[in-house]
Amino acid sequence: MVHISAMSNQPVTLDQFIPLGGYVIYICLIWEFILLVQLGNMLYMICAAATPTILGCGNVTFSGNLSNNDICIFLRSMNATCEPVVAEQFKSINAEFGYLCDDARYVKHSISIELAGAMIGALTFGQISDRFGRRMTLLFALSGLSLFGALSSFSGGLIEFVIIRFVTGIFNGASMSVLNVFTFENLPQRYRLWLNTLLTWSPNFVLFALLAYYSEDWRTLARATSGITLPAIVLLFFAYETPSWLIQHGHLKAAEDAIVTMNKWARKDVRDHLDIVELRKAIGVICFQSNGCAEKAKNYYFYHLFTSSKLLKYVVTLSFSLVVTSIVHYGLLFNMEKLSGSLYWNLVYTGIIRYTFNIVAGALDRTFSCVGRRFIHLGSHVFVSGTIGAVVFINLFDGSHSMDTVIRILVLCGVSMTSQLYIVNVLCAAELFPTAIRNVADSQLAIWNRTGTVIAPQIFFLDSIWEGLPYAFMMFMCLIDSVLFHCFIPETKDQPLVDSMPEADLFRRKPKVEADPA
Repeated sequence: MVHISAMSNQPVTLDQFIPLGGYVIYICLIWEFILLVQLGNMLYMICAAATPTILGCGNVTFSGNLSNNDICIFLRSMNATCEPVVAEQFKSINAEFGYLCDDARYVKHSISIELAGAMIGALTFGQISDRFGRRMTLLFALSGLSLFGALSSFSGGLIEFVIIRFVTGIFNGASMSVLNVFTFENLPQRYRLWLNTLLTWSPNFVLFALLAYYSEDWRTLARATSGITLPAIVLLFFAYETPSWLIQHGHLKAAEDAIVTMNKWARKDVRDHLDIVELRKAIGVICFQSNGCAEKAKNYYFYHLFTSSKLLKYVVTLSFSLVVTSIVHYGLLFNMEKLSGSLYWNLVYTGIIRYTFNIVAGALDRTFSCVGRRFIHLGSHVFVSGTIGAVVFINLFDGSHSMDTVIRILVLCGVSMTSQLYIVNVLCAAELFPTAIRNVADSQLAIWNRTGTVIAPQIFFLDSIWEGLPYAFMMFMCLIDSVLFHCFIPETKDQPLVDSMPEADLFRRKPKVEADPA
């Protein structure tokens, strides 16, 4: 039992009153549905923008040894006006609207436009969730995702499709900027990384691959992804707002009710262990520390992230890390059709490998106290840089494409390991930034995360210079990220969530010094 009066040497936090029980399982169920929705919308264009293989043109059949690039060069040189014959694993926009060869770039560019919408959503809705609550903002974002995701399936052309998917991207970015904070503020501190390794996008790669396989075309896949959003909305409707947000805004009774419910859903010994008096004391102390009990609680905005040297250091480093991670992750994913093998099986293998890495990282974190956020970040970057470096080496010395299967394995392993970088960056952000500004910080990071995703689809256009150049660029960025992270981000494992703002030591007005009267 926690006694607040005896806690002189440790901060008062809500973690002491949030048990691992039935309510956390309920939150995890909501979490899983929303993760599948987010993943479905982010990976949607992998299938919808997949470039079909050109088999021939009119009565001419091309050799199987020719790549799509070679065929397109031949067609341009011949100024061919014949009807291309294509083979497609998935009926994409490219196939339906005839975007082949050079025109396929327009569809790739549309990916960046949709992801720019996600960046706008992250920028806008993070601040909204700090003012109106995590739960209500998530409900609004999921409703928009369901509506516009379904509308995109009725598009009659690429321009109409891009506009609707841009709006869909806004709502997807909104859900991403809020979900992490919503879940972290509902989870016991000691189980955060463990649960984050179990509940990630990784197993949902397999589910999305199955969904895409049975959908067969881009219109059906858009409707199926939209339909998955409905269970998430229903489950979220019956959940509580996070206690941290309620206390921050002075809703102490609602916060108490939420925590009491969490304990009621736990084991009997946990229920009997809860002391309401001590809980109310803790809520009062946290409310006072976080300024939530002031007559007019102070609101915090984006510029507050840059008023403290400590916060500034965290924001810049984590932002750069997420840009690099997204460039590597999505740069490889959105060009997965360049790999040998089936598009669906590549997605399945990616999910399985990612999940294996997640389980190993979670087990190491739970077993060894020395394995913290910094250790996993460094180990992940060494692995990713190693796989990408091997691809660069192969491209330097193998011009016959005889090692395409090896490149496939290396790329799938590399893109899978980036999931650990995402987990570590998100965890560090939640554990380093105070409650009052946590979602603002998460939104700021989500903007840079989305910036990386906007850049990512364009990275592989560098292969027109040299086939290995995109991989060399990614490896260089990974090395810079590793150095910056380990210079400026402290270890946060087993640390409680921060509830009070640090001292503002940047851009302060110096007090006026009055001259002594003569």
